[in-house]
Amino acid sequence: MAQSFSQKFLPKRQVSVRSYSIRIGRSSLAACLLVFMATVTAYAQSCPLYPSPHQRIGFNVAREGNVDIRNYDAPRLGAGWYHDYTVSKTPSHPGGILYHQMIRASGRDTPAKIKQLITQLTPVVDASPGDLWILGNEPDRYGQDGLTATQYASFYHDLYYFIKQRDPTSRIAIAGIVQPTPIRLRYLDMVLAEYQRLYSEPMPVEIWDIHNFILPENCYWGASVPPGLEAYQSEAVPCPANNSLDDHGNIEIFKQQIRTFRQWMKNHGYQDRPLIVSEYGKMHSK
Repeated sequence: MAQSFSQKFLPKRQVSVRSYSIRIGRSSLAACLLVFMATVTAYAQSCPLYPSPHQRIGFNVAREGNVDIRNYDAPRLGAGWYHDYTVSKTPSHPGGILYHQMIRASGRDTPAKIKQLITQLTPVVDASPGDLWILGNEPDRYGQDGLTATQYASFYHDLYYFIKQRDPTSRIAIAGIVQPTPIRLRYLDMVLAEYQRLYSEPMPVEIWDIHNFILPENCYWGASVPPGLEAYQSEAVPCPANNSLDDHGNIEIFKQQIRTFRQWMKNHGYQDRPLIVSEYGKMHSK
């Protein structure tokens, strides 16, 4: 189940913080229209900046309290898509909004567990031709999907080819990392390298997805060090001075992280792929 921002990242004793990161209504789609571009070749041939104001914006719907998108007046907001951190054979489409499937990777750290998951997903994939599938959520963070680079590369490979073989019209997005900081870009470097090592081919990422928080990593609260990267703890963002939340609202850091990740995509040959920024938030002290 998805957690609210304060549940995910803030220390329990930090009670003076208000969170403004409600998951519904805080996602944006950058670079390409996903709905009408079915192949990687199409991305390379034509990539208008913002071809649709509706498909540029989506929602993340947290399901705490057994709520779903029908509990919100979502059509008034005019977005083109949403996801709710799970998969559905018969999702709701209020106002004609599209549904993006998300397959959680938490605990899927062995071939047997992945095979069991695939068996469960088969009827959902068969009932959802052409859907966009996000493979995981924050695999770089304990407490969310929490997999090492090797484990996530294996998870992604098996789910990618399972979905593509049953539905060639599907579109596949990689899981969003917490934030594009040096240690988390190292994590993605390791995912790509492990995928190449295990399967002797580049990782076939059609759509990139990141979250763009501004949080400490080498600290008692925040994003934490990614699984398996404890040896690189010195690269992690330290606790802010006096535990200030000032940087969390720094729009220049926010923009630079997006630019940094776009450059990282280009450096790895993915510059023609769409990028979804699927979580971000703003909070401040009372």
